[in-house]
Amino acid sequence: MDVHEIGNRIKQARTLRNYTLDDIAHEIGVAKSTIQRYENGLIRRPKLPVLQAIAQSVQVNPAWLAGYDVPMEQNDYEDTTIAKRDAALADIEKILQTKKYSLCCESYDDNFFTIKNAFGQTIAGLYDYELLPRYEALKQNGNVTIDLLISSETAFFRYVESIGYYIAKDTLGSDFRIEYSNKYGNGFIKVPPDTLIDIKSRIDTYAKATIDSIICKEYEEVFRKKRENNESLTTQLLAAAHERTDIEVTDEMRKHDDDIMNDDSEWE
Repeated sequence: MDVHEIGNRIKQARTLRNYTLDDIAHEIGVAKSTIQRYENGLIRRPKLPVLQAIAQSVQVNPAWLAGYDVPMEQNDYEDTTIAKRDAALADIEKILQTKKYSLCCESYDDNFFTIKNAFGQTIAGLYDYELLPRYEALKQNGNVTIDLLISSETAFFRYVESIGYYIAKDTLGSDFRIEYSNKYGNGFIKVPPDTLIDIKSRIDTYAKATIDSIICKEYEEVFRKKRENNESLTTQLLAAAHERTDIEVTDEMRKHDDDIMNDDSEWE
């Protein structure tokens, strides 16, 4: 996306409708400065739901606003499923923002979305055919939350895909298909849900134990250094308490005293 071209088109459409920055900001529920930054090309990665909301506010084609070579005007005969998809994505974006998460994709027509946290780290990736049905189902039950939108199962599936296996629900039953392409060839196996749960549990247990072990070692090192410092300070205090003050004590005399203190035979 060319952020400067997007900014120019937002300003063009806003001027055409005789809207102010405040008008758009108020209508879509963002700060005036946000719209201004979009117009000035200062948003490095424009968010698709925001562009869709702006396009709806100024009554233009969202694809045109996103920089594509398509008509500016929104066609009345446009497929209603597109508008429904755009509205759902905008609502999902608002829900994610409650935890400072963002919904990102490479282009307006892309069907794969990544969800990033406030630090820009990707925490989940979903195709629209995964995300949207889940959102609709949760909405019907009146319980759309971030934790339910981004399930641990989804993150697990993405991890398994990253190491070369694709997991999909079997269309003929409750089992899952694990597709593979490795030294055994290409194909798939069917596994029951309990098997996937067991695999995930093993991975979770190993990951937690490994991280806890690293944390434990870090704390052990801190405690060891603290103990050595305390022991050193105690030794210095004891030495100072027993040192003679009526004469000048040399290093040789201190060593002689230490040798006596450390010689167990002297205390038998």
